[in-house]
Amino acid sequence: MDKIIIYRKLEKIIEILTALEKDDKNIEYQSKFQEFMSVIMELYTEIKTEPAIESDVEFQRYLKESAAKLVFRSRDIELFVVDLKKMLSFTFYDNEWLVVCYKRSSIEVLKEIYKNTCFEEYFHYYEVEYLEELDQIIKWKGEIECYIPTQEQIPIAIPPSHWWWYLNNQPN
Repeated sequence: MDKIIIYRKLEKIIEILTALEKDDKNIEYQSKFQEFMSVIMELYTEIKTEPAIESDVEFQRYLKESAAKLVFRSRDIELFVVDLKKMLSFTFYDNEWLVVCYKRSSIEVLKEIYKNTCFEEYFHYYEVEYLEELDQIIKWKGEIECYIPTQEQIPIAIPPSHWWWYLNNQPN
């Protein structure tokens, strides 16, 4: 993976977070935050295929800058989790399980990417306040849906700690 692509993603993240600082809470604002979460997932898979980048000074600078902006997006993260909980309350008809897995991974990726930044201390609040309950709901919904993503459907570099991807594909 080319480092330039990773830096473009980091620039995009900062661009989106800066736009969110200025915008009001309209539909475009919500789609911007969704875009942020998607770019975070893309960045994560690229970092995992180019792990040496994490020690790069420029990478760390981008990370610190975006972490400082992300601290002010706590309400957006909470709403993202709440929307995911709502989604889990409905019957699934198509690829909803993949969307759940992707969104849950994007939340986990925030924790992993922003470890050792100013955002890390904020993330502990989400784990206790929101994610424990969300994970219980995902497990419950997984038992009902029994959807098993194929290996091709799981994004590159998703580790086993993102158990929701592998929930119904684990040996008994």
